[in-house]
Amino acid sequence: MSPALQAFLQGGIRGTGQNPVVYFEVPVARLERAIRFYEALLECSLEPVIIDGQRMALFPVQSHALGVTGALAEGESYSPSGSGARLYFGVRSIGEAVGRAIEAGGSLLDIGVLDDLSEIVDLWDTEGNRVALLLSE
Repeated sequence: MSPALQAFLQGGIRGTGQNPVVYFEVPVARLERAIRFYEALLECSLEPVIIDGQRMALFPVQSHALGVTGALAEGESYSPSGSGARLYFGVRSIGEAVGRAIEAGGSLLDIGVLDDLSEIVDLWDTEGNRVALLLSE
C-alpha cells in the first residue's frame, strides 16, 4: 500500500475535523497524460497505484500540512467534466503555473481577482476537467 493512501486510511490527513473534505479523486480519460499534466502544473511527483482494480495516481501528502490530498482516477465510473465539482490548487506563482499548464497541454479559461492581492485562474486540464489555481504561500 502506498504511503499516501496509508496516511489517508489511518487518518493522517484528516486534520482537526474542522474541514469536511478529506480526499478527492479527479476523473481522467488517460492516466499517463494526466500524470504528466499535474506533475508539470504542481511541480510534484504523483504515485501510480491500482486500488480496487482502478488505475490511479496519488498526489503527495504531508500528514500535518493544511489542505487535503487525492488522486487522479481512471476507469468506468470516472468521467472528466467541466461542469462538476471544481478543485482549487495552491501554487506559488500564478503566471509560472499557467505557463506550465499550457506547455503540458492545458488551456486557460479565465483570470479573476478575489481581492486586491489574490488572483484566481480557471484552466482546462488535458482530460476536460475545469480546475482552478490560487496563490498559495
